[in-house]
Amino acid sequence: MKKWLWLTCLFMLSACGFQLRGTALTDTILPYHKWALEDARDMKNALKYELKRRQNVDVVDAADSEAILRVLTVNTDKRTQSINLEGSVTEYLMTLDVVVQVEHQGMKVSEPMHVQVRRFMDYSDNEILGKEDEEARLWADMQNDAAAQLILRIAMMNAADVKARQ
Repeated sequence: MKKWLWLTCLFMLSACGFQLRGTALTDTILPYHKWALEDARDMKNALKYELKRRQNVDVVDAADSEAILRVLTVNTDKRTQSINLEGSVTEYLMTLDVVVQVEHQGMKVSEPMHVQVRRFMDYSDNEILGKEDEEARLWADMQNDAAAQLILRIAMMNAADVKARQ
């Protein structure tokens, strides 16, 4: 009886279009299959990882690529968000700004795409070493998040628009 109940629930979930979180975004097809990263600086590993998650996408040298993903700017900022009555910092606002542009055969395919990722980090003078590790993990997470957003925006570029601009 339990088998039938589980089977019925499984069929109902699949019939309503249920998908596991995070699987639908990697199914979107990028307009080109061979990509090169230029001027990627700190974002190189995150962008490369996000590109390789896509089906039929390779990250190659600029000479062998169909398209180039050029990182125009990467800006990081860490500001005091709040202080306590003693004047000590209790929270920081961390901001990552990334601007990229897609090029195909030397021509700009898109306008520069801008992504801004923000995170709040609680701070305490009693946990300095732990907060340094937390800050490093937050920066890495912000880079991964920005890369995922940028690749999703590129995937949403209409292929017809891309060909029309050529």
